[in-house]
Amino acid sequence: MTSVEGATTAEGRWDGELWSAAALGDRVAFTELYHRHADAVWRLAMRMTGSRAVAEDVLAATFLAAWRRRADVRLVHAVLAAVAALPAGQRDVVALCLIAEVPQADAAKALGITQVTLRSRLHRARAQLRVAAGPIGAAR
Repeated sequence: MTSVEGATTAEGRWDGELWSAAALGDRVAFTELYHRHADAVWRLAMRMTGSRAVAEDVLAATFLAAWRRRADVRLVHAVLAAVAALPAGQRDVVALCLIAEVPQADAAKALGITQVTLRSRLHRARAQLRVAAGPIGAAR
């Protein structure tokens, strides 16, 4: 970490260090995380939705949610690992509906599935996430 005119830079730090710093309110660290991961989040959202406008909204909502929940770093890491372990269909629904807070009707349309299928996948995903969160939830 270097200092330039009193500003801290985050280059060369690994993501875990940056999340820990962001949890304490370090905007430079969070900005670095954004720069590192925004393209990947946008590409995933674009691939899932096929819409540039929705992908931009998902990107903004994802990082806004991350900033608001930054103090729960360990929980965020555990949740992301649990979401990553979900089957692709459930993971897509969780990413849109729970993380990016896209309305269910819009998410179903973007994914090319019915709302009934979306709700079913969301229900199964939530059940799996509850099981995965058992030890995490007990610790809180």
